[in-house]
Amino acid sequence: MGIFEKMAIGWGEVEPVIMANIALEMCFMMEGEHGICKTTLCKELSKMYGEDVFRHYDATKDDLVSIASVPIPEELAKGNLVFSKHNRSAWDALFIVIDEVSRANKESQNLLLELMEERTLFGQPLKYKQLIATRNPSGYASNFELDEALLDRFSVVVPIPNMQKSTAKTVKEVIKINLGKRINGNGNGKLNIPEVKKLVQDIKDQYNACMSDLQILDVVTT
Repeated sequence: MGIFEKMAIGWGEVEPVIMANIALEMCFMMEGEHGICKTTLCKELSKMYGEDVFRHYDATKDDLVSIASVPIPEELAKGNLVFSKHNRSAWDALFIVIDEVSRANKESQNLLLELMEERTLFGQPLKYKQLIATRNPSGYASNFELDEALLDRFSVVVPIPNMQKSTAKTVKEVIKINLGKRINGNGNGKLNIPEVKKLVQDIKDQYNACMSDLQILDVVTT
């Protein structure tokens, strides 16, 4: 059983891809139906970095004030662009999720491009370790076509399984998880964060070992 199975049944095939991208701190996108645990899982994964480091933005309604806040007038008067901070601004975030990215308009997509390409806002550095975007399948209403430059900044688009076509056994497992969350509030429905941290470190170690092995590099580049 994978580490996701305690809260996201049916994600076994995509777990290795997601965890590899998280371990290497690469921006990626998850595509799937609404209500299938994408954001909830991200919030749990963010706990490996500590408390109050998770920021969740909705591309359909969050704007510059939500993400960057507003400049401090006293600093502007001195010729310095310094933003104030609030509890949803991105400045101190370590784990960022952008929901409904396929519904972002052109202005929002330009903002996200800087966020991902430079890891800055208006040239000011951000601290985040992980940025994940989510989108619904192309058949959903109000979807915009993503700019190619923005789409190119995602290392991979991960298709999340559609649970509407699940077997009776899978549905039973989903019900067990939800009942467990309601009964005790702990255990079921939560990730084992020490286990997540260990897996992340194992992936990093294996990656570094591969990158330092000249024989492997020769095979890949031949």
